[in-house]
Amino acid sequence: MARKKQTPPFDPKFLRLGGLVLIFLLGVALVVMSAGSLLMTSSFFAVKDIVVDEQAQPLGISDLARLKGQNIFTVDLLKAEERLRVKYPQLARLRVMRRCPDQLVVSAIKREPFALVSMDGHPCVIDRAGYIIGPPQEDQRSLPVIKGLTRQKVITGNPLEDERVHTALDIVERFHSDKALSSIALVSIVIDDPARIVCLLGRDETIFFDVIIDKDNAMPGLRMLAGVMVRGGLDLALVKYIDLRFGAPVIGQKKVKK
Repeated sequence: MARKKQTPPFDPKFLRLGGLVLIFLLGVALVVMSAGSLLMTSSFFAVKDIVVDEQAQPLGISDLARLKGQNIFTVDLLKAEERLRVKYPQLARLRVMRRCPDQLVVSAIKREPFALVSMDGHPCVIDRAGYIIGPPQEDQRSLPVIKGLTRQKVITGNPLEDERVHTALDIVERFHSDKALSSIALVSIVIDDPARIVCLLGRDETIFFDVIIDKDNAMPGLRMLAGVMVRGGLDLALVKYIDLRFGAPVIGQKKVKK
């Protein structure tokens, strides 16, 4: 009986093919490593220009000047952004980006002063999102003042943690956007008790009165107030308060001296 021909455990063709694949992969790895080393060390990728978006003022090129000459791929972008955020809390959406081969681009938008908050008697400016911009400038002292928030450490550039601040900012926004309410100056908002939010309103810097609303019905209450203003016929000089928490305005009159 003829003996069966034994099949070799490994086909030499597959061994050769595997060797070629391995050599190819090693070659690719070497090319990638060489390319990476070239990217990290070549003067072609050294930072030469820093481009600052116009909206990112007052941030200037000098703030990142020390990064010039560094390799664009070794610059720590997150660290650069954090340093700029601390220095320029009035800027939002601040980004530092690479633009090959040799530029860093800085973009941001300016936080717009929206209201003041009073912390231990020291006012500071916040934007619409509740981020702290810093102490008020002279032309910002007429912004509405939010009072009654929980005491907290004020860190410029950080948001206020008190949830009630957003209710107060919504109220400020309503006075800005509603034509009937924009004719009245919103002086302050006391929001320590969300069930009894007291807004001090003024007109002509001589007439002042309180408007009382609650958090759950703040917007319907302000619509009701707008209706009262549109209808007219109300002598605001005689009004002590308007309470809008009960479905219909409750108007308290000032005592008239005889």
